Amino acid sequence: MVHTSHSDEKQERLQEKLRDELGPVICGLLDQSSGIEDILVNEDCRIWVKRTGSAFEQIGELSGRQSRGAMMTIASMQKTTVTESKPVLETQLPIWKYRFAGLIEPVVLSPSFAIRVKSDKKRSLRDLQRQGILTTKDDPRNRRSEQEDFRALLMEDSAAMLECNLSPSTINVRP
Repeated sequence: MVHTSHSDEKQERLQEKLRDELGPVICGLLDQSSGIEDILVNEDCRIWVKRTGSAFEQIGELSGRQSRGAMMTIASMQKTTVTESKPVLETQLPIWKYRFAGLIEPVVLSPSFAIRVKSDKKRSLRDLQRQGILTTKDDPRNRRSEQEDFRALLMEDSAAMLECNLSPSTINVRP
């Protein structure tokens, strides 16, 4: 017969409680997280999911009571608190080990949170470039105008003169 410690039983109960509070939609996404980047629950209780290569889509709702309960359970499992005087919870999501950030009143009207899921796919720089996340150095969007370059050069020269306690009138330039 296997005996589990009181602490193990408590953790199991808290994990079950957390799964109940997060609900089947969120737990289903977390359990099968392939291709998932972010899961959000907004103040309006709507659940949003961001999948790799797609825009956010609404996939359900989670009551404010459930969101608050989940945040309290997560805080308890991580040996911290979330209260009206400490309304921000940033920690690791128990069970799944993803990043979790949540807010409660008075910062927001209703409890809301975000879960950042670790990517299961390594992306190369070329993949990021194809997705428009990174651009090449010769991409026109990365080029400042000549006027901006000139302004930057003037600012650098002015800063250098100030550091040396010089003014343009005290500098004699010989041809």
